[in-house]
Amino acid sequence: MKATAELIYRELKGHVGRENAICADELADMFGIGERKLRDIIREIRRDSDADKVVASCNGGYYICTKDELAKANERLYSQAFSLLKTAN
Repeated sequence: MKATAELIYRELKGHVGRENAICADELADMFGIGERKLRDIIREIRRDSDADKVVASCNGGYYICTKDELAKANERLYSQAFSLLKTAN
């Protein structure tokens, strides 16, 4: 994981549970990056096998999943992936 990704991941570890989500613009401002760059970094964190926690998102922003939220977060990611595959076809 790159340095900026590690810092963002560390910050997200302080936002556990959907109710503690941090909005994207606040997180991006905190690190002096744009929201597009933030999305790229979140994608990098999600794909990193060294990440021991799952980063999820909701209308309120980004957060680390609790054990109870994990299945729903994975379901949402699968849904997004299948939607993109349908669009590609």
